[in-house]
Amino acid sequence: MVIVKEYSLGGKKVKKSQLDGKMIAYIKSISLKGEVIVRFSEPILEFSDFKALYKMNALHFYIRTAQGRKSNVTVDYEILYILDDKIKI
Repeated sequence: MVIVKEYSLGGKKVKKSQLDGKMIAYIKSISLKGEVIVRFSEPILEFSDFKALYKMNALHFYIRTAQGRKSNVTVDYEILYILDDKIKI
């Protein structure tokens, strides 16, 4: 059995340990065109080619109710940009 410890994402080498764990994210804004800016608790990796993120199904969306319950949501999205701790979809 082969254990992968490093991936190549968008031409960048990324250690698996960098991909483990969870970040906290929240919606910073929603434009009238439906563009959403999501802000993360820490900087995220920047990519010029987002195909790897789509292929890995890297983003998962949940809605947290006022009562604190979490619901998984299926969303079709296009990544417009990633910058520091923000992503625009």
